[in-house]
Amino acid sequence: MIPLTKDGHAYHRGNLASKTVVEMFIDLTCSSCLQSWPLLTKVYEAYKDTVHFEYRVFPLPYHQQAFIVSKAAQLVQQLGNPEAVFTFFDTAYANQDLIYNANTLDKTYNDVVKLVEPWAVQGTGVTEENYFIGMNSSTSVGNPIEMETRYMWKQVCIEGVFATPLFQIDGLKVGGLDTFEDWQATLDPLVA
Repeated sequence: MIPLTKDGHAYHRGNLASKTVVEMFIDLTCSSCLQSWPLLTKVYEAYKDTVHFEYRVFPLPYHQQAFIVSKAAQLVQQLGNPEAVFTFFDTAYANQDLIYNANTLDKTYNDVVKLVEPWAVQGTGVTEENYFIGMNSSTSVGNPIEMETRYMWKQVCIEGVFATPLFQIDGLKVGGLDTFEDWQATLDPLVA
């Protein structure tokens, strides 16, 4: 079961009152998402006053460290400053090569948690102590973070997402959004 929440198991930004909703399904350890991130940031900057953006992190199973990074994002959202999770996204993408499968092949779960720690505390308002408490699923802080990470994953599965990046606009899956001009052609009629 997935509990109902006001945020719909998503990270929100932009015009939350807008009737136009762009859902972005991303994996912070996915190289295709890394390539798309500058474009997605440009789209957000251009439409933040007229569009409600929802981001859902979907840790794909073949990216071995994806769940840890997704859990760290959830921790930053819950324990960090407003908008801190988007700072974390930027940092995770900038350092993504450090957590590729080949680079973490011989690392333990705790090794990867330690590797991700600077990303989660730099500029987010999360302390090192709170990070390690929050990443420990057996603590009263860490267990809800673990569960919320799972709920977001389950929510994305219910949406029928099978790869990242993937987009929905007003509940409909949309493809072919490879350039800023593609996004303009799609969003401009909706926000006019």
